[in-house]
Amino acid sequence: MIIYTDTNLFLSPAQTLVNTVNTVGVMGRGIAKDFKHYYPRMFEHYRTICRAHQLDVGQLILSKEEPVLWRRKPTGQQRERWVLNFPTKRHWRAKSKLDYVENGLEKFVKTYAQRGIKSVSFPQLGVGNGGLKWPVVQEMMEDYLGSLDIPVYIHIYHPHTDHYDQDDKKAIEANLNVAHDAWRQCEAVLAAGFDQDPNVNVDGVVLPGNETYDRAQALAGTKELRLIDQERPAIWLQRDSHSAEPQVEQLELDI
Repeated sequence: MIIYTDTNLFLSPAQTLVNTVNTVGVMGRGIAKDFKHYYPRMFEHYRTICRAHQLDVGQLILSKEEPVLWRRKPTGQQRERWVLNFPTKRHWRAKSKLDYVENGLEKFVKTYAQRGIKSVSFPQLGVGNGGLKWPVVQEMMEDYLGSLDIPVYIHIYHPHTDHYDQDDKKAIEANLNVAHDAWRQCEAVLAAGFDQDPNVNVDGVVLPGNETYDRAQALAGTKELRLIDQERPAIWLQRDSHSAEPQVEQLELDI
């Protein structure tokens, strides 16, 4: 199931966030620069692998690590917020290539289940700094990802998602530090019965067209429940992020 949204990728409810990278170990522009900021140990391991010439297009690095905000606060047992580094180009100065994107998508489809990926957020792969045309990339992403049995979020670039004020930064840091399924423990969610509702996906998102959505929309004014996409409405149910701290996890890399 694909869910399109124009929200910032770092505000996604998904368990796994996709970072578009090169294979020479540089995260200096675009979304990769933000990943470098929030996941510094992930970046150091990625750079080490690249300098050893062990990463090529069609290979994916799955990193399981706590965001920088909570590196010294190990608590909890259920936190999962992973990064999947996805090469769309070889050199950072080069443009992305469509066949590189396809190679990575093929790899993802073959390996996501065995890697334990339960839901995932993608940017527009190779678009923007990569130079690829979105309609072509979109068709390819839908072909590969549309039939998967996990929630797949595709984040469409919008000016407000790329320039943050201080409140946005705080919201991002808070979101990265909450378990992707922590919303289930929210009092309002439990009271409404959404924690066991089959119309609510693993991330706490319910799409329009059913009674669950109508009930969730009526509650969306509370601090626990938020609309994540006004044009293609979907409800994101999540506990107040400031009340949850994750455990510090051992970094795991899988190429």
